[in-house]
Amino acid sequence: MFPSQPTRGRNFHFEITIQAPSMKLNRLLGALLFLVTCAANPAWSQISQFCFGDGSAASGPCPCGNISAPMTGGCLNSLGTPGVLTAFAMGALPSVSADISGNNRLTLAGSGMPNAACRYFQGTATLPALFGDGIRCVNNPLQVQLGTRINVAGASFVGGSPGPAIALQGALATPLIAPITMSYQCWYRNNAAFCTPALFNMTNAVSIVWAP
Repeated sequence: MFPSQPTRGRNFHFEITIQAPSMKLNRLLGALLFLVTCAANPAWSQISQFCFGDGSAASGPCPCGNISAPMTGGCLNSLGTPGVLTAFAMGALPSVSADISGNNRLTLAGSGMPNAACRYFQGTATLPALFGDGIRCVNNPLQVQLGTRINVAGASFVGGSPGPAIALQGALATPLIAPITMSYQCWYRNNAAFCTPALFNMTNAVSIVWAP
């Protein structure tokens, strides 16, 4: 409350009330922030992870109760970590033509795995199925191998620079026919006696919506 100020024999009272932002306003501001973030990073809306080894209803239990923290990666391996698969580009939407030309090369990156061989592959999202020490959610039809790598410090990648481009479908070397949604996962060796006799595990999966 401001004090009264005499003006030609009259008193005027000015009152300023400051209220805390309402819940609706907070939600609106949060939504605007999310939209601005997505606009700055449009690839986020085209790339999503799934098939987590966290025991959730979406993926089901891991083979030996070796579940990981929610939405972090696949089922735990003998290192006590989940294999994690991520995909990223340079900020633009994943595009077959830009991936092949190198203008916006997309990278599939795996981490949290033992220093052993792993195989990245592309296919169609399927119902979760126990596979080795993990869960597989990518299979036929349209399954192709993208490349075999040897993990260093638990990590490796396919695509990116110098390529080859993921949109060339691995050994088939034929471009994806976009628009199309494809799924990706990494199958890796885990030679330690840990869970099942299979000696391999899976990362989580990634879904990519490809533009032409």
